Amino acid sequence: MVELVVQRLEGDWPLATLSAKPTLRERERPLATLSAKPTLRERERNLFCSRYPALMGSIVGIFTATDKHLDRNLLLRMRNAITYSGSDHSYLEITPEDGVGLAHVPLISRDLTADSYQPMWNSNHTSVVVFSGTILNCREIRDELETLGFNVQSNRDTEILLKGYEAWGTEVVYKLNGTFAFAIWDRSVGRLWLARDRFGEQPLYYFFDEVHSTFIFASELKAILEHPVVSKAVDPQGLQSYLVFGYVPSPLSLVKGVKKLQPAHSLIIEAGKTPQLHCYWQLKQVATLQSAPEAEIRDNLRSRFELAVKRRLDRNSHFSPAALLSGGLDSTLVVGMMSKLLKEPVHTFSTAFEIGSVDAEIWNTNPNQCNSDADVAKAVSAHFGTKHSQLIISGRQDLIGTLRRCVRNFGEPHGSQINVTMILLAEWLKEQGIAVVMTGDGSDAIFGGEPRHLLDMQISLLQKLPKWLRNLAYANRNKWPVKDNFNPTAFRRVDLAPLTVERLSTWFTYGKGEFNQLLQGEYATDTGVIDSIYQELLKSLLSNNHITSNQDALLYMDLKLDIEESNRIKTYKTSTPAGLESLTPFLDYQFVEYAMSIPFSRKVGWQKDKQLLRETFSDLLPKVVEKRKKYGWRSPFGSWLKDYLWQDVCGLIQTLPETGIFTPEVCNLIQDYQPANSRQLWSLLTFAIWHQEFME
Repeated sequence: MVELVVQRLEGDWPLATLSAKPTLRERERPLATLSAKPTLRERERNLFCSRYPALMGSIVGIFTATDKHLDRNLLLRMRNAITYSGSDHSYLEITPEDGVGLAHVPLISRDLTADSYQPMWNSNHTSVVVFSGTILNCREIRDELETLGFNVQSNRDTEILLKGYEAWGTEVVYKLNGTFAFAIWDRSVGRLWLARDRFGEQPLYYFFDEVHSTFIFASELKAILEHPVVSKAVDPQGLQSYLVFGYVPSPLSLVKGVKKLQPAHSLIIEAGKTPQLHCYWQLKQVATLQSAPEAEIRDNLRSRFELAVKRRLDRNSHFSPAALLSGGLDSTLVVGMMSKLLKEPVHTFSTAFEIGSVDAEIWNTNPNQCNSDADVAKAVSAHFGTKHSQLIISGRQDLIGTLRRCVRNFGEPHGSQINVTMILLAEWLKEQGIAVVMTGDGSDAIFGGEPRHLLDMQISLLQKLPKWLRNLAYANRNKWPVKDNFNPTAFRRVDLAPLTVERLSTWFTYGKGEFNQLLQGEYATDTGVIDSIYQELLKSLLSNNHITSNQDALLYMDLKLDIEESNRIKTYKTSTPAGLESLTPFLDYQFVEYAMSIPFSRKVGWQKDKQLLRETFSDLLPKVVEKRKKYGWRSPFGSWLKDYLWQDVCGLIQTLPETGIFTPEVCNLIQDYQPANSRQLWSLLTFAIWHQEFME
């Protein structure tokens, strides 16, 4: 067998990686690294590794039949594109006889001992893995492997995954609970196998060049762009999706030919064959608990949520417990459950904004003012006895520089203004010594927490009335006792049929007609990609469930689009560069499976979002949260664009026609700008920065 040499690209060689009989390359290393007695630095590292088993990071790989595309320097460039300042150790492995090159970049220097070294080979060198993420049920899988006779040396994610693959092949993915993206090269069958977690918490991009029989993949798009077979051309469908959603849903990307592996999917690549895509998990029991007793539902919800939080605490028990606390229902429940399960106080963190004189008129007279959550977060902290800290963000900071840094970290544009807040928060948490943080993300899409969910329920109620009665009700709507709670938009949308694209697509940055007016050439051709995305999702929902409620379908769409394609990606890409891991107990897949089986009508009350959740965990809710209306995580960036960034904004927007993608009319958005419509301008601003950074 040809000897395989693992190359460590930076820093000292850890003693544990050395074989009993040194290879030529090992003999060429400095003698100090071969000493029987480890250095102080090595002892510190090994101690650190024994305490910190969780692994996050990024992965890169090439599988090709063309020798020139399996170049060490090329793999290095791809790896370097996603090496963050916190990652001072990176690993690379090339097996030319297989046509495979793999690289791994740890999030921080956690995994330097032999039992966590990546790329990791099995004992007989037939399979090798690169892995990013966290497997929460490692201990359970280890116990099962040991009953099968496997010798498992650690609870580390990578070893558990590799030995699980030896035991069960590709079916090991069904056993994994956590966040992950990985690739396994199995030389015994000549197969490269990739997989991504159920809710897309770990990203994975790929490109297949049929002409050169070359397949490349990476955790981030910017690594893919380093390969010469990838042309820097904007994909029209990806661009249209971005302008409509504010992000690019998988399998699309913004670069022609590059795709995203969809959440809950795996991909098999074999020489001479077209890659084969497989969906290994989907929700098959949506809104089925029509008649289950209320007490039973609450007990099951509570036990599953407690287990989801406990799993994440146990897996990260070596870190100080920390959580983001907005003062909203979801983050309060997470902090409450953490406080219940732990003996030590939780560290909680929130954000607030410095409101200047120009902002005050807009924000301080608005019931949804951007600092409303910050005050409640302090009250919640006092209730649970947490150690609370608050980050105050000012419009006088270098926001355009932060936005550029944010776009570079993402590697593709993402139109949410809150990304700037998230990256500043993640960097601040790093300064506070926080490595793992718990959040309340995901709950709204499962339990009906968005205003659009209540709006759609009102539409369904109106549709049960005769048209003459609806007209009478609309004419007298200002006299209703509940006029402040009933959305007039419900009357305007009342003729929309349920379970249709028009009814389900309730949140767009630009309408389909609007974005075509901004684009030219091939980019202005409406390919119907937006409709097809909804139709495919609706088809997958209806094929496994007997859904008649538009609200249940709407929750499913939000979970598949807003959560899987947007929320999880922006969390990963704002936190990872700062060495921060974000944990989301509401998105534990077993909890989601049960929660989604509860019909919308049993989750949401009349004018009361997430009523079931409030009643189930009423003992964990302080009064300040229990009866409080929902306020989104808002920011004053709409007004800050004009107050602090306007010169930069105008300059960047004016570069868009030069790309050959946008018409000159796109510059009219500057003249017509209103802070209330900042989302549209922000999405174009982000695209302009991305195009400068990556495509020019």
